[in-house]
Amino acid sequence: MNKLFIGIDFSKKKVDVSVIEKENMSSGVHREFSNDVAGHESLLAWLCESYPQTGKDQMLFCGENTGLYSVCLSNTLAHEGYTLWLEHPYSIKHSSGMQRGKNDKSDSLLIAQYACRFEDMAKVYAPNTETIRALHSFFTFRDLLVKMKNEALVHAKELHSVLKGNRATDYIYQHSLTQVKNLTREIKDVEKEIMDLINSEEEIKNNYERITSIKGVAFVNALALIVYTENFTCFDDPRKLACYAGVVPFQRTSGSSVKGNAKTSGFANKKLNTLLTQAARTAAIHDPILREYYRRKREEGKHHNLVINNIRNKLIHRICALVRNQTFDQAA
Repeated sequence: MNKLFIGIDFSKKKVDVSVIEKENMSSGVHREFSNDVAGHESLLAWLCESYPQTGKDQMLFCGENTGLYSVCLSNTLAHEGYTLWLEHPYSIKHSSGMQRGKNDKSDSLLIAQYACRFEDMAKVYAPNTETIRALHSFFTFRDLLVKMKNEALVHAKELHSVLKGNRATDYIYQHSLTQVKNLTREIKDVEKEIMDLINSEEEIKNNYERITSIKGVAFVNALALIVYTENFTCFDDPRKLACYAGVVPFQRTSGSSVKGNAKTSGFANKKLNTLLTQAARTAAIHDPILREYYRRKREEGKHHNLVINNIRNKLIHRICALVRNQTFDQAA
């Protein structure tokens, strides 16, 4: 049974902490610490000194999942044996009623109150493995390099086609082509590092080989799935993964007047959503079963996007089945 609820508002340089008890949720004790190793140690020391009768198993930390700024303290708390719940900022914001003002102190108090009200819904934070963290970093870095390469190439081609023969334009064009070649080499180097990491862990390697046996699922698609699902440990149901990726349509109806068509939600991992769309388009061409499915549905008058979304859903179920059954795609 939790006695203390500690709300944490993460920012780049500091963390604001509010501590409340279940008997008195309206006010709490607020402190501010630097968001670094020294600050994290000071936070834990202050809690031990201020609440000596409260054990770790009676404390529930809660914060918004802000990505980079929340990682270090989250990992420290998990390593020290504390229970931490990282919640989506939208859920916390829309549970607190009307708010006329905003500051870091009040935000940390709202987070603590949220944890106290909904402690039965808490999901305990578990740090990623070192390999998954490294793969995530490489995945993000590769994506950045690809964007830089495409921007340099598109800009150079547009400029050269419009102002061809201009001295400055020719110089920029040639320099951009050199930059593109360098970025292409860097991307290949990063991909080699990624493959070395994948091959270094048997379980990740096996899952990678299983899901890439599906037509349409290639290097980038497989890497994204492994990174975002933490090697398929986050989702025990393909329907949950499909919902996370923005593939599942939801109804929008109310009373007798609002009867909208079912649509996919914007609350999704948009990067994974895009990569699954690319995989579905490729599978609709090269996978015999899905190619026939696409042809049949189009002849029935179904919209292209609807059929592609159905194929995305089929791919997710097929991927999860291969991982669960530890087998390879028989349709390949």
